[in-house]
Amino acid sequence: MSDLPEAVTTGLKTILADRVRFDEPLGRLTSMGIGGPADAFCRAGDLAKLNAVLGLLEAHRVPCLLFGRGTNILPDDRGFRGAVIRLDGEFGSIEVADRAIEAGAAAWLGSVVDRAMARDLGGLEFTTGIPGTVGGALIGNAGTATEAIGDRAERVDVLAPGGAVRSLARGDLEFAYRRSVLKGMGAVVLRARFALEPRPRAEIVERLKAYAEKRRGQPLAMPNVGCIFRNPPGESAGRLIDRAGLKGERAGRIEVSRVHANFMVNVGGGTAADVRELILRVRERVRAASGILLEPEVVLLDETGRPAPLEAGAPC
Repeated sequence: MSDLPEAVTTGLKTILADRVRFDEPLGRLTSMGIGGPADAFCRAGDLAKLNAVLGLLEAHRVPCLLFGRGTNILPDDRGFRGAVIRLDGEFGSIEVADRAIEAGAAAWLGSVVDRAMARDLGGLEFTTGIPGTVGGALIGNAGTATEAIGDRAERVDVLAPGGAVRSLARGDLEFAYRRSVLKGMGAVVLRARFALEPRPRAEIVERLKAYAEKRRGQPLAMPNVGCIFRNPPGESAGRLIDRAGLKGERAGRIEVSRVHANFMVNVGGGTAADVRELILRVRERVRAASGILLEPEVVLLDETGRPAPLEAGAPC
């Protein structure tokens, strides 16, 4: 049962009405189908409600965790002792202006690409097949080995601690491989503007087909969180794992994909503890085989929403 103070449960119901649920299993909200219950699951569709929810949680010192579509993260098997917030409503809007597109943090990447293509604008085709939302993609600077969403971001609007909306230029965001300053600044991504370029529709379609073809070698039909490890400089994590003979390796009900070695799939009933155990095993076997220690790209969370330690025996 939820451990939230009564004032918080009452306040959330007042602010959100039927858009808040309690003791919500996070496995329903994550792409890998893993995670115990959160004390509360809140859907905020406008800035006023988001600010009201955050203010209520802060006043009662209740932790909060922003969720996009639950990709690239693994909640604790025990759940989350606090409130999970998912943006929707106005935060899913997409608008095209001249040679740029503005999209809310909750907008699906695929929808952004489709809207741009309808106006013969290209530049984000490389996001084809990347699951998740604009906000999550910006925080982790999602992309391919050669292109990333941060390359196209002109401006990102965030809700800073205290309730002020700030506009950050690309130079403020410190984009790097699968990283950005957004990850640790404690702000909520609200909206972003991306610079695009005119491109013939036929060329955009061909690019989309090419990127979709590259992703055919990924186990998209099974529950997964995308790539488990970052690619080391000049190397491929999937190739290193494959060379170490780890395709098909299992811990509990989690398996190293037989299709793409840098994916782990939930074959049914897998847990976060299984994922952690398999990550540790893969890292050690790859280090023994190649001398390279792989760095996880997926983020395992503890019960408080903080990154969980990978050490053997740590709860997950």
